[in-house]
This record gives sequence, C-alpha cells and structure tokens, in this order.
Amino acid sequence: MDSALDTIDSLKLAELQNYFGNDCVFEVFDKERIDNLESEDTAVFSSIIFEDRTAIVASLPNFK
Repeated sequence: MDSALDTIDSLKLAELQNYFGNDCVFEVFDKERIDNLESEDTAVFSSIIFEDRTAIVASLPNFK
C-alpha cells in the first residue's frame, strides 16, 4: 500500500510542477517526522483525480 501512496504523491508533485513551472517551490518534509504523527488509531486518506473519475485511497487503523 505504501508504494501506491508514494506513486500518488509523485504524480501530484509532477502535476504541480507542470502547472506552476519554475515558479513552483517545494519544501522538503522530514518523512520520519510525519510518520511519527501517525498512531494506531490514525486514518490517512489520499485522493487521485483521473480524467473521468476520482479515486480515494484509505489507509485505515487496525481496530481491535
């Protein structure tokens, strides 16, 4: 699942760079710091927009 989310993030980044061109400045995030924000009860939703539909990828916490 992580590779799918990484691919979605890469596609979003490429789309932003294509749209904004040289005016696009990105701040590099510390992935380890972001990963530390997630806990066992954290749900993460990502979206990707296609020409004819929108897909939502949900990474849900493990409820016991």
